[in-house]
Amino acid sequence: MSKFLEIKKVLEGVNEESISEFYRNDIVNWTGPGGSKESFSEIISKWLLENLELLKSIKPLIRKKRNGERYKLSSHESPKLNCDSNREEEKLAIYMHLSSYEDADLGKVIDYQIPIKDKETGRIDLLTYQDSRNELRLVELKNSKSKETLLRCILEIYTYSRQVNQDELCTDFGLEAKKPNIIPTILLFKDSNISNSYKNLKYPKTNELMEVLKVDLKWLEPELQDKFENYLNKKCK
Repeated sequence: MSKFLEIKKVLEGVNEESISEFYRNDIVNWTGPGGSKESFSEIISKWLLENLELLKSIKPLIRKKRNGERYKLSSHESPKLNCDSNREEEKLAIYMHLSSYEDADLGKVIDYQIPIKDKETGRIDLLTYQDSRNELRLVELKNSKSKETLLRCILEIYTYSRQVNQDELCTDFGLEAKKPNIIPTILLFKDSNISNSYKNLKYPKTNELMEVLKVDLKWLEPELQDKFENYLNKKCK
């Protein structure tokens, strides 16, 4: 079966019950086919734009408190970096948390790997808060070597933003009185493969989907990757 036919078959089977897991499907991470043909990401993005009600049907999940904790975990106060882990985004997120990363646009990193479900799968990479604009960002973080597509990133952080109970999240982080504007955000290095996809004019539907879903895109300077790698070299000798 060609990939075009496989995409068609998968899309025909997507419904309200399965849409919350759609970002995990292999087809959203396919690149190509190249040449004059419409890209796989564009075909899927076009279909999603025509079926937005499915994405908007994703509902918050119930996350029960464990030992009085729900989204904010006391174990994150003194995080430990697992040098043997191959989860590069998680290690980068821990580094940004430990170094109290902050910039004028994103605000300050206030937590990392925020759980959404009672099961271990599905975590928001970073949570940042910009005080002067009262913005709380749910961040999908990608390192400079990530091979995921922009479409996959869009769908993952949008899904998480729908699944997390936003009122309870604000309460857990002491922001309930401020009622911040919550923004699903993709955070990329400027020189990454995904960044180049965004700049590529061959992906207008993917970019339109990101705008319609109100997923924001922010950039990290390449120097942060160098600092992170230097940190790993010292920490993981």
